Amino acid sequence: MKKILPLIMSFILIIFISGCGESMFAAGGNDQSPEAKESIVLKAFMDKDYDKILSLYSNNYSTFSNEDAYNYVSALLGKGGFDILNGIDYFLGSNQGNTDDMYSMFYTLIGINNNTDNSQHLIDNAKRFFDEAALVCNTVSCIRQDGQFTYNDDGTTSCSVKATDSTINSVDNNTAFVCSLSGGFGTVTNVSNTVKTLAEKAGLNIDGIDLTSQAGLSKVINQF
Repeated sequence: MKKILPLIMSFILIIFISGCGESMFAAGGNDQSPEAKESIVLKAFMDKDYDKILSLYSNNYSTFSNEDAYNYVSALLGKGGFDILNGIDYFLGSNQGNTDDMYSMFYTLIGINNNTDNSQHLIDNAKRFFDEAALVCNTVSCIRQDGQFTYNDDGTTSCSVKATDSTINSVDNNTAFVCSLSGGFGTVTNVSNTVKTLAEKAGLNIDGIDLTSQAGLSKVINQF
């Protein structure tokens, strides 16, 4: 496992630098060439100006191309705290991380641990962006299957595929990768928040317990 992780991180670095393709921009008066727009997105990624990238798109995710989804989800990952340098340091640094603890690994990749100042605020902030990334990915994936994506009254979403013999046009590999990455981040932040909420409702004392690690979460859960 540890032998392939450096290759994975190198792959992430490559797609973050080179994966920004032509996109569908929402801004009016769009008289720039696709190449110029691509340069704007690439420069914004290099400058970590994720707000610039997000502002270029509408929130109608069902119209996103693969490139749109890739750029938008990647920008949301950045807003959530994901930094490729954290990953390189985690897997290749002098203090190599423990890959057996998924929670600790994913939180380290977004620059959060139990000792980070105001860590719960950072977790709440990250969760917001990863939840949106999941919504983008689910919408685009549904549309690729010729399905109808629906926002339900209870806040949930659903995808209804129109016909079982529909031709499935899946998202491309780069988009699928960042969607998987955002899904991992979303899972750990949602679990941490859920455990924290349940513990507070049950009146459990969780002071000093690390909710960014599997051991810490297990320690809280075992008190129920």
